[in-house]
Amino acid sequence: MKAYSVLAICLLVITTMMGCAPALVGGVLYYAEKKAHKPTSYVPLDKAGGYSETQLTEDRWRVNFHGNAHTPRERVWDFCMLRCAEVTRDAGYHYFLMTEIGADDSVASRTSTSSGYTQGRSTGSVNVYPTYQGGASGSYSGTYKGYTTPPVTTTSTHVSPGLWMIIKCLHEEPPTKDAYDAEIIAQSVRQKYADSR
Repeated sequence: MKAYSVLAICLLVITTMMGCAPALVGGVLYYAEKKAHKPTSYVPLDKAGGYSETQLTEDRWRVNFHGNAHTPRERVWDFCMLRCAEVTRDAGYHYFLMTEIGADDSVASRTSTSSGYTQGRSTGSVNVYPTYQGGASGSYSGTYKGYTTPPVTTTSTHVSPGLWMIIKCLHEEPPTKDAYDAEIIAQSVRQKYADSR
């Protein structure tokens, strides 16, 4: 059972006992479920995802961004680019080149097994006959029809997308024009996610 489901049940019991309005409970449940399915924000890396970087040389960094299972790949790409732009500017450079790039997804599988059950129905009749000494004798006949459902095992897989880039930072734009302007990238990504970061 998901954490927010347990929380919801506890809140429902407590608020009912205290006589709180059902609307309050509904609002809390809505918030808990919405938060549980929210994509990763642009934050430093923690257990729910985020960005990190490692300086490799004076002008080279490895930059990572990891999302949760509800984070689209486009968002992971954009936030990794944003972090590259910020690392570039923080180090006193204006441009960066992507020299290497790779996926860094994590995959989690969960297996659950439902319990099997048997369901059926018995039908029959009982006949009772009196005897001469005041007792009784009788007979029973009947049938049983039923079926058994075996346990079912299901596996669900969740992919949390991740991306890493190795960048080389530059003070000036190279003649090949394949470098990214850190200021333009930062402004562009921030504007795109202004309401959801």
